[in-house]
Amino acid sequence: MEVEERKPIRIFSEKELSIIQAAEKLFAQLGFDGTSVRDIAREAQVNVAMISYYFNSKLGLLEAVVSARIEVGRLEIEDLLHNKTIDPLSKIDRLIDGLVDRMMKHKSFHQISMRSQLNAENGQLNPMLAAQKKYNLKLITQLIQDGQKLGVFSKQVDIPLLVMTIIGTIYQAATGSPYFTLAVKASTSEQILQGRLLKKLKIHLKKVARATLTYEV
Repeated sequence: MEVEERKPIRIFSEKELSIIQAAEKLFAQLGFDGTSVRDIAREAQVNVAMISYYFNSKLGLLEAVVSARIEVGRLEIEDLLHNKTIDPLSKIDRLIDGLVDRMMKHKSFHQISMRSQLNAENGQLNPMLAAQKKYNLKLITQLIQDGQKLGVFSKQVDIPLLVMTIIGTIYQAATGSPYFTLAVKASTSEQILQGRLLKKLKIHLKKVARATLTYEV
């Protein structure tokens, strides 16, 4: 399969990122409709005019939140696609490492995403998320198909279902599912708990992906 051309990624300044982080936190807690621009300005410790200057509107800020979180993942997948120095299985391992690290680090964003899907709270958000996720799935599909062409991966793989399994499992961990809490119950420190959870999660998902991709059904 032909390698996708790279799409330009928006680069945010340090000040823009601080506003994005504040908005992400409040959108997760209060919802998009329940958060005002003044709330965001107060949280980010900037004036309202600065938000208008950088993002034009609250919707523009929401688009920046989506861009900042999902496009970074897209860039990492594109880098894997263009990397000719590592084998297909190692690419899958790196893909999973990146997904786990990003999703566990930015839990608020995934709360926003799930809240939007469940409540249809903001009509503009779901199309934005769908378009970004569809494109990332296209890139992952290409990554796996490259491995199939080399004979490393089985051709009998339901790629969207595999991706959904991986993403859904990470989401459960990111939202504090009791299953994952029990899996690392022996920890006494929250920091140690998170470290062990990340490690176990990556190992488990790599095993699932390798089994699905390399075993003929």
